[in-house]
Amino acid sequence: MRSGVPNALPHAELVDAHTDLLGLIDRFPAYERVVLVDAILDPAEKLGGPGSVVLVDEESMVAWPEASPSAHQFSPLLAVRLFRSLNPFATTRIFLVGLCVDRLALPSAANAGCCALNEEAVTTGAVMVRELL
Repeated sequence: MRSGVPNALPHAELVDAHTDLLGLIDRFPAYERVVLVDAILDPAEKLGGPGSVVLVDEESMVAWPEASPSAHQFSPLLAVRLFRSLNPFATTRIFLVGLCVDRLALPSAANAGCCALNEEAVTTGAVMVRELL
């Protein structure tokens, strides 16, 4: 549980994985649903323009190429594939609530527009997460 963040959903656990999702996949089988929240690099805008928030189910996510770019030590895509390989009988449903971005960049004044994270995107993402839980 992330300290300092109130848990508005008493039946849910909020965990900040930073860039190390691999360290958490052994906990997935304990849950009915796992909702990952992350940026999705989508420069061709196949899912939506920068700042769009999208819901991706596991079946769609694992259809993406393994070489999909990620800022993580172990991408959410590969973590989900590994989880299913290690736990073929797990009934956990996995979803990704993603903020579409057109490039990966560290936050700075020079690239602040790449993520277009605004109040509307945050609200949309929060609603998606609540509906899944």
